[in-house]
Amino acid sequence: MKFVNWMITVSAGLLFAGSVQAGSISCGSATIADDQPDAPLTEHIISHCGEPASKNGNDWIYDRRDMGGGFYILHFNDSGELESIDEQAD
Repeated sequence: MKFVNWMITVSAGLLFAGSVQAGSISCGSATIADDQPDAPLTEHIISHCGEPASKNGNDWIYDRRDMGGGFYILHFNDSGELESIDEQAD
């Protein structure tokens, strides 16, 4: 039940918080960027970043608050290619 409450809080925050275009997310020693010449696929991102905190259709949410960041929303097209990365400040 706590996870459901957390997801509701995150979802509400994502809807109402001001969006800052991040363009990239760091996962270990890898940096995933939305402007790479060959768009990373979902499998590539999972191999570097692990599973997201949640998935909502083509949008994946990664919680990086423990690393001094916020929430990163990765948007994929229907072919599984990364289209954009947005950061939502906490």
